[in-house]
Amino acid sequence: MRIAIGNDHIVTAVKMQISDFLKANGHEVIDVGTHDNTRTHYPMYGLMVADLVRDQKADLGVVLCGTGVGISTAADKNKGVRAALVADPIALNTPKNI
Repeated sequence: MRIAIGNDHIVTAVKMQISDFLKANGHEVIDVGTHDNTRTHYPMYGLMVADLVRDQKADLGVVLCGTGVGISTAADKNKGVRAALVADPIALNTPKNI
């Protein structure tokens, strides 16, 4: 499966971990960036991933940013694409004092 992935500068390390995991499990990863922690204009990465999915150059897309709100909104604005903000339900339900 071809999976496009893009991110803002805050979560580059997380994106690399996800990319490595996907590759280790036999997927082709199209990494549109960003590739370091230099502050960037993240909506363009969300749009690039959405374009790849819409144009059927990728089967799925994953976009990541500090909160997930901005980049998923940017991807969702692409005609023919539906992006959803997904969070870790375990982390959301874990008491903060543990």
